[in-house]
Amino acid sequence: MLSADDTPPSTQLTLRVSRGWINSTHQTLVSGWQVYNITTEFKRQGVPDDQWRITKVNEKYGICDTYPNMLVVPKGVSDATLVAAAKFRSKGRLPVFTWR
Repeated sequence: MLSADDTPPSTQLTLRVSRGWINSTHQTLVSGWQVYNITTEFKRQGVPDDQWRITKVNEKYGICDTYPNMLVVPKGVSDATLVAAAKFRSKGRLPVFTWR
C-alpha cells in the first residue's frame, strides 16, 4: 500500500510515429499516476448522476488497497454503510461502479 510519502514507480512508454517518410521513436519516462485521471474518466462515463455518486471513503486506501481512492457507488448508500459492508467482503472489495 502506498503512503503519501511514497513515490510511485515510473513506467517507460515507447511511442512510434510513422507518417510517410518520417519514422521516429520517442521514449519518455512517465509516472503511472499521470496516465489515468479518475475524475476525467468518471465525467466521460456520465457520473455522478441521479443514481450514482462519487465518494472519497477510500481516500487513504483504508477500506480496499486494490481500489482507487475515489469510488462511484449507488446514491442511496451512505459512506458509513460502505465502511460497515467492507468488513464482510474479501479484502474490503465492495460492489462499485466500474464501467458504463
